[in-house]
Amino acid sequence: MLADDILSGVRILQTRAEINSSRIGLWCFSQGGWVVPIAAAKGKNEIAFTMIGSGPAVSLGEELLYSKLSGENNCERSNLSDEEIEQQLDEAGASEFDPKPYLEEMTVPGLWIYGDKDISIPIDRSLKILETLKQEKNKDWTLVVFPNSNHAFIINGGPCDTEGTVYNWVPSAFNWLMPKLN
Repeated sequence: MLADDILSGVRILQTRAEINSSRIGLWCFSQGGWVVPIAAAKGKNEIAFTMIGSGPAVSLGEELLYSKLSGENNCERSNLSDEEIEQQLDEAGASEFDPKPYLEEMTVPGLWIYGDKDISIPIDRSLKILETLKQEKNKDWTLVVFPNSNHAFIINGGPCDTEGTVYNWVPSAFNWLMPKLN
């Protein structure tokens, strides 16, 4: 339903004379990483690109379990090692909504940006899924991981900090986007 809402908005933008309808892209953050791929897959010829910040490429069940195991629910890193968390995720497997079919259908260029200290989503697992699809399906995707930043791209902040020095992702996004639109 949310993806359909996005496409409705895109279709409204396409009617505007001052907007180049071939250059309309989608930018989202966090949970939007599940919605934008659906919209991009459904609106193949209507979306020029996607930019996804801290968006999970794993299933909803995996993300929820990861958040619990990593300590996100308490806003502090858990005592479990990355290996222990990964093992429990492997044992549980994908469940509930899984974005993979939509990621497979996406045909537009995509930029994924993550912070390496994110304890909200399993970044390594998401990157593995995206990298595998990129190679297997010849996707025009760029994957970027900013060092020392959390889910909100706060540099050297706590796991749930939303205020502080934000990693300036704009130059990376701009440098990636401009050749795609030319």
